[in-house]
Amino acid sequence: MHLGKVSVSDKTLMPGKAALKAIAPLLQGGDYYRDTRQPEETDAIGDIKPFAWAMLLQGGGLAQLKGKKLELTQAGQKAMGADPAKTLKAIWKKWLKTTLLDELRRIETIKGQTGKGKRGLTAVSGRRKHIMDVLSQCPLERWVEYEELTHYIIATGQSFEVSRSPETLYISEPGYGYLYDTSSWSILQDAYLRCFLFEYAATLGLIDVAYAAPYDVPQGEFHQLWGADDYSFLSRYDGLLAFRINPLGAFCMGFADSYTAAPVAVESTLRILPNLDIVMTGQPLSPAEALMMDTFTVQTADAVWKLDRETALKAAEAGHALKEFQDFLAQASAEAFPKTVEQFFEDCLSRSQSLKDHGIARLIECTDATLAALIAHDSRTKKYCQLAGEKHLVVLLDQETRFRNGLRKLGYSLPLSAN
Repeated sequence: MHLGKVSVSDKTLMPGKAALKAIAPLLQGGDYYRDTRQPEETDAIGDIKPFAWAMLLQGGGLAQLKGKKLELTQAGQKAMGADPAKTLKAIWKKWLKTTLLDELRRIETIKGQTGKGKRGLTAVSGRRKHIMDVLSQCPLERWVEYEELTHYIIATGQSFEVSRSPETLYISEPGYGYLYDTSSWSILQDAYLRCFLFEYAATLGLIDVAYAAPYDVPQGEFHQLWGADDYSFLSRYDGLLAFRINPLGAFCMGFADSYTAAPVAVESTLRILPNLDIVMTGQPLSPAEALMMDTFTVQTADAVWKLDRETALKAAEAGHALKEFQDFLAQASAEAFPKTVEQFFEDCLSRSQSLKDHGIARLIECTDATLAALIAHDSRTKKYCQLAGEKHLVVLLDQETRFRNGLRKLGYSLPLSAN
């Protein structure tokens, strides 16, 4: 997002084809069906992970639309250097409450959602809470067949509503294929549940999934509807076969108190030279590794990068963890760092932590140095201001009210700024 390449609709905040194309190469492992060669007569599956990440970052408060592009918020910049597990947990908690997107909108074959059918749709937060209650009853770190989950929901009476007026939703064309023509509740619930699990919980890394191509699994009662023969499948999520709540998911969903990440395996081999060059000598970098190199270094050739202090400090200023990059290079390098490289990181880490932003402040000019010194040292005001030169005082905005109160007790007042 910090690269400014992801654009979304200013109305729906959904990413378009260009944005999805920009995100896809950065995904570790790529999208779910990236290597699937579809038969010509089948409908396109489309993107899952790229779309989900664009929405999750917005719903989690880490990215926002500025102009025509998404950019990291202040919280997003801080998250770049924070514990990834805690960041993912925060994103998930906010996603459960967000109204940014109704996951049902991702089932494009179900029409009428933006027309009359919209008024009958239930609150998404209620649906998500219902699903989370069911997931809390699932065994951790054990595979659960999707059909087994749906049978359990029905058998235990834990079904949930997606629409109070399913007759306003339809397949293909208005007037035909209305969802009241069959047991519409199971179709709507199934479509919503699959998307929630596959596109959001799995993409965030909370569950592992087993899946097949959506056109290769039985479509059940969907194909009984009028107009359904025009589609290869109800949704791109129909291929979800089973899932497993992993340790990260147990932590983020609140089913476990802590999480310890497994050691990251680095396949690429890099050689870090005394002149601060980094040369790739093994496997090509993964998209995530390449992004890290682009963030912290300057590329000088196809397989050569240069450690650069200004670039590294710029990355640290944007919230990226310099220590994390150092650890990555240490794992990827077949040899110990040269002394010059050790000094480079020590210097950059020191410089990146030498200054601290305390917030926005007011610069106040006094008539003379004597008055400035009086205010700066008086017990009623000295805690809320600081001398800046001979005649100026600096007051943080969050201390301004206390400063003004103390100033009046001292016998002076500060006119309100016109800004």
